[in-house]
Amino acid sequence: MNIVLDTNILVASTISPNGAFYQIISQLQQQKYNLMLSVPLLFEYEDVLKRKDIQQLNQLNDEDVDVILNRFLNMVIR
Repeated sequence: MNIVLDTNILVASTISPNGAFYQIISQLQQQKYNLMLSVPLLFEYEDVLKRKDIQQLNQLNDEDVDVILNRFLNMVIR
């Protein structure tokens, strides 16, 4: 099944690693779903995850966000 993750799901998964949205991300890593991603959406993910107010909630820094986004790129259908 192909899916596109809305930005709020990605943000929620970084804030609460025990929540339902994090489970969706985990299933992506297990290749249960195929991630679809466009360049504008990737930039939106980056913009939102690198906002200081979001980083205060999820305790990530810019380098952590880059690692997460690179993992997402490795999961994308080509």
